[in-house]
Amino acid sequence: MRILITGASGFLGGRLAEYLIKKKLKVRIASRSKKTLKKYKFEKIYWNSNKNLEKICNNIDVVINCAGNDTHKCKTKSKSFLVNSKNPTKLFKAAQNAGVGFFIFMSSAHVYKNNLIGNINENNKPKTNHIHGLSKLDGEKNLIKLQNKNTKLLILRSSNLFGYPINKDVKCWHLLINSLIKDLVMYDKATILSNKNIYRNYSSIDSFCDFIFLMIKKHISKGKKIPTIINYCSENNLNLIDIVSIIKKRFRNLEKSKKANISFKNAILQKTKKLIYKSIYSKKFKFNYDKNFTKELDNLILYCKSNF
Repeated sequence: MRILITGASGFLGGRLAEYLIKKKLKVRIASRSKKTLKKYKFEKIYWNSNKNLEKICNNIDVVINCAGNDTHKCKTKSKSFLVNSKNPTKLFKAAQNAGVGFFIFMSSAHVYKNNLIGNINENNKPKTNHIHGLSKLDGEKNLIKLQNKNTKLLILRSSNLFGYPINKDVKCWHLLINSLIKDLVMYDKATILSNKNIYRNYSSIDSFCDFIFLMIKKHISKGKKIPTIINYCSENNLNLIDIVSIIKKRFRNLEKSKKANISFKNAILQKTKKLIYKSIYSKKFKFNYDKNFTKELDNLILYCKSNF
């Protein structure tokens, strides 16, 4: 099985490449930058060259497109739609022309709403006006229009992933859990600026990699049908107070003499409606329980202690 991962210099692509290499799969890594790929051989990707895109897709069984901008990087509509919609569409066409059998597109839970509240699953209609959500949704629509029977398309609307990166230069330290743990390790304290006790669905990146590996195995198994759109999630629909409590517990477990001093800038957080982000396919594909959640937290703490 030969895998191509684009955006492999980023947080998700880097961890996924590392995971699949350990699973003894043949992984081809493509990125615009080699800054965070020092330990792996990679191919530079040129998004404006259809010839280059087809070349890197040649002799590949599965393409996993991890290249894209998250909510923090989506500053302008033109750039966001280029990176999250137009480029993946070009890559999908190249993959089809090269005879790739399976194409995985990383979308986002934020296609549903700007502020994620209430019960959300694949039966909910997307309704967002945020640049990030709109650009990802546009990418989804373009890929669905192009899909054919020869190249299976899987769109993953992922929840909030956390964990350690392949190296400390990867831009993942704006993520809530990553940011809190890094600050605690570096400064012995962390502050949450939000004035609302917002909910999010959190999953360890290790469990997400497990899920991707499962989807690849399902694809190569005859008769194992995979839906076009899946909400990737865990059972962990947590608010800020929940997250703080869990992180403090993990610090106490690893360092009994050290307190995790996390404070809130606003003394009283506004209550928000609970979020239940789930998938109608979670039981079928057995990914509703995040078995790696605690391990990922502990590994992230140890990673930060070793690198900061």
